[in-house]
Amino acid sequence: MNIIPKSAIRILELQNVSLPSVGLNEPQTTINKVSKSKGLLSRFSKSKQKSTTALDKRSQQHSFEVASWLRFGFSEESRLVTLCLSYSDSSGDYVALVEEQSVNDKASTMMSAVIDLQTKGPIQKLAVACAGLKVEDRCYIEDLTIKRITQEQKISA
Repeated sequence: MNIIPKSAIRILELQNVSLPSVGLNEPQTTINKVSKSKGLLSRFSKSKQKSTTALDKRSQQHSFEVASWLRFGFSEESRLVTLCLSYSDSSGDYVALVEEQSVNDKASTMMSAVIDLQTKGPIQKLAVACAGLKVEDRCYIEDLTIKRITQEQKISA
């Protein structure tokens, strides 16, 4: 499994994935009250609140089945494109490479794989992306399935 920092690769994010839809919990946020002045005006003004995500640095293991039909529109010859799963955890933004295929202009193809992610803390953001495209190229998701594989499902397989 290839996991690389998001800053090391140019990707086109195609769709954000709702964390509850793949069996993950939304990251917990805490609200901190921020008050700057203690003078007379602060008694009459509303207190400002700042929400922050609680940083959990414990190592976690996640497995997903990712399958997607993608339609491409290129301006030139065929390309080697990669379906990616972009995610954020408490240590940064990363890209997991799902599958790579050579695709022709105006082609539709299915890319799928089972991927294992080792994260620091919970996953905070998840998105489907495509790498290997030029600026003028187009890529659309026709169908997308992301299913979390639990530990019990791994044992029974």
